[in-house]
Amino acid sequence: MITIKEDIKTYVYKNDHVTFAELSNRINNFSGGGISICMNQNDNFVVWVDMTKDAADAINELIRENQIHITAAGFITYLTDGRTLNLPLAQGNYQYKTPHWVPVLLRPGANPKLTRKRGGTT
Repeated sequence: MITIKEDIKTYVYKNDHVTFAELSNRINNFSGGGISICMNQNDNFVVWVDMTKDAADAINELIRENQIHITAAGFITYLTDGRTLNLPLAQGNYQYKTPHWVPVLLRPGANPKLTRKRGGTT
């Protein structure tokens, strides 16, 4: 039996630059659970809402395991995919007192900005 984690990973690896709107439309049992994902540094930086617990756990595990990473996305990308959040857009790294949406893309592999070079000088 294929798990939602495997479904998400396969979809991201096949398609790259994947939005949460796309996953909501394409992955069974991704949406409808009332779970939100927020950025670590600020609970008011909302990445996506109304996910199932299994979907949220799968995304978090894949990121922790360096199987996928997130990168910034434009609002237009989500409009193109047909879904946005009904929250104000985050405009920078501020300490918002209310939830603000941070549109992101899911990409395959570890975040290259966090990967250290081995051997040699940096």
